[in-house]
Amino acid sequence: MTHQVRRTGTIWLIGALAGLLLWTPAAPGLAQSAAKPQGSFAEQLRGELEKARRQVETLYLLRLTETVALSAEQSAQVAAILRKAQETRRALLEERRQILQDLNGLLAAGAGADRVKPKLVQWEQNETRLGRWRQGLFQDLSEVLSVEQQGRYLLFDEQFNTEVRNAVLDLRRGGAEGRGE
Repeated sequence: MTHQVRRTGTIWLIGALAGLLLWTPAAPGLAQSAAKPQGSFAEQLRGELEKARRQVETLYLLRLTETVALSAEQSAQVAAILRKAQETRRALLEERRQILQDLNGLLAAGAGADRVKPKLVQWEQNETRLGRWRQGLFQDLSEVLSVEQQGRYLLFDEQFNTEVRNAVLDLRRGGAEGRGE
């Protein structure tokens, strides 16, 4: 029963954080902006998204520590590895987003194969680096975790990502139903 209550609470928290990622700024952010101008809407949105991202990463680490049964020392080491890995991942994903945006612009402008092909090559290289990033993360974690913990990590990571994805989908469905779409 306790596991079910904790799971429901965790799913609710993930959903709330995912909702924040989707529909930010929240009411407190709006109240602050009414009292004191805090920059553009886009800047406020970026700030709220960054805050939500940090909260999800904290939740991830807390649940990972519990699920994988990390010692305090392992938890600190894993946190450092994950922080560094996520910075690298964000840079790779930003590069990917830019490549796809450039590709879209080229195709919309009717660019020829001689201009499109280099973007496709860049995309392939980026995808390769993203794959290597995931393998490198696992290798780094393998230096800290026992074999059993490595297995638990893989299962936890998959389950956590699935829960977040499902929470976002549930929020989107709920939001669409609430608007009568």
